[in-house]
Amino acid sequence: MSSLAALDYSKYTLVSMAMRRAVVGLPQHIPASSTSPVLAGTRHSGHETAMEHHPSPATGSTTRLPATFGAVVVRGLKGQCPRCGETGLFRRWLKPVEFCAECKLDVTVQQADDFPAYIAILVTGHVLAPIVIAMVADFDLSPGAIAAILLPSAVALMLAMLQPIKGGVIATQWWNGLHGFRRERR
Repeated sequence: MSSLAALDYSKYTLVSMAMRRAVVGLPQHIPASSTSPVLAGTRHSGHETAMEHHPSPATGSTTRLPATFGAVVVRGLKGQCPRCGETGLFRRWLKPVEFCAECKLDVTVQQADDFPAYIAILVTGHVLAPIVIAMVADFDLSPGAIAAILLPSAVALMLAMLQPIKGGVIATQWWNGLHGFRRERR
């Protein structure tokens, strides 16, 4: 792709994001100084944690940001908004919502692409490899019987993992401020 085509594409992307934000009613630019965090130390499960409160861009209400990266990933794996944890992250099986209904987080900027599928394939291979070795070494099964057992197992395992992994990838992108997400924690 030429540099001129890349420039036109990036300009188109910025214009389309601005149009989406205008339709939903979100401000076009939120300066970093407008999200002054208020740290409130809370005691949870015997561990000292700090939660930041940020005003929601659309409603003005405060949202409790998660204290740790692990909490964000768990929200993503559960299919919840990584910012507030109140609403669902997906409107269909692998199609994320455009904006969180509670905190108005713009999820359209996520770029999970094929990464969740790569992770699912990697995990499935590592889970099923010892099973394949055990089936070949310990049981006298024909190759057709082994395939009849392993192929449906592999497909079911990968399909079951795709949505949670995609939620975890989106949550990781939000936490680190990647691909258009604004990093809200410093």
